Amino acid sequence: MLLQRFEAVSERFRNFGRSILTQQLSGHDFVPNAQFSISTTLFFSLTFIALSAFVYAANSEVVEYVIRYDNSSKPQASIEIQIDTHVPPPVLFFYKLQNFPRNHRRMQHSVCYRQLIGEDSSMCETPRLRYRMNKYFCASAINVSCPEWLPMCAAVPRCTKYFAPMGAVAASMFNDTFHLEHSSFGGVPFTTAGIVSEEEMRMYAESPTSNSKKLCDHAMFQNTIKPESWPKHICEMGGYRNIDFIVWMRPVAYSSFNKIYRHLDPSGAFENGLPPGRYTLYIENNFFNDGTEKFFKILHPSWLGTKNRFFFLGFLFLGVIFLFVAIFFLVWFVFFTAKKTAAEID
Repeated sequence: MLLQRFEAVSERFRNFGRSILTQQLSGHDFVPNAQFSISTTLFFSLTFIALSAFVYAANSEVVEYVIRYDNSSKPQASIEIQIDTHVPPPVLFFYKLQNFPRNHRRMQHSVCYRQLIGEDSSMCETPRLRYRMNKYFCASAINVSCPEWLPMCAAVPRCTKYFAPMGAVAASMFNDTFHLEHSSFGGVPFTTAGIVSEEEMRMYAESPTSNSKKLCDHAMFQNTIKPESWPKHICEMGGYRNIDFIVWMRPVAYSSFNKIYRHLDPSGAFENGLPPGRYTLYIENNFFNDGTEKFFKILHPSWLGTKNRFFFLGFLFLGVIFLFVAIFFLVWFVFFTAKKTAAEID
């Protein structure tokens, strides 16, 4: 009995394989009818319109103030800001740059990660990295002469002082600072808590000491100097785990981008967010680049994040298109297909 059942199953598989090889499988061509087409297009229409309504509701919860401040070339500047509505927590502060080539391929590659994880800067002394970082590799170099018995040799400059950190990305780091004050309640408390995760922090070398003077004497920063555009050395800023430095090293996709600066520390008069009133933004200008526009942004995000007009308009557009298609199918079915069927019956 068991043998007969096994032979029956084997015969069934053999017949199936024979049908595949001879292209004799039974098939079914799906031909949608009018009811299916109308109901499907109407379903997608209502779905996309509902999604656009959700995105619109999320956008309406967002509170955003954007202040442009690059029209001043003074080292210190101040701008008056009028906030008319209460900004509930969480409140995030961003800086925004437009027309800055942070996303350029050569700039993205101009970095030595071996230096950032704590290895000696001389470990980056490779022809490939020197070519990528070019003038952002070291500050002073001496040419090493070639021996007389090697006529095809070219003089290779040897670095005496390395940039820390080296590379075009680090050299162009945004280093403007901001301070926000309310006319009645004083300074707005900023915090860096939650900006960088522990996983991202572990990608950079841990500082062996919190004392900046001892840190600058550490072997990690020996024979190094700060990039030319930096106001002070990275060792005076807490080492490679500096929050602003880590945020700047995150890659971007476009030449116009936002980067997080600080979070609001909910305490005192600002425990429930930013109260309405007149604020003064004090700016210390350290970052200058021709053609680059600079903005300071105050944001209260929704559950979906910041305002997303693209998703709202995209979902709404698709919903309207599907709705028009459903109406077209319905009109075609009522006025043409139904009448034709009735005439054939008569």
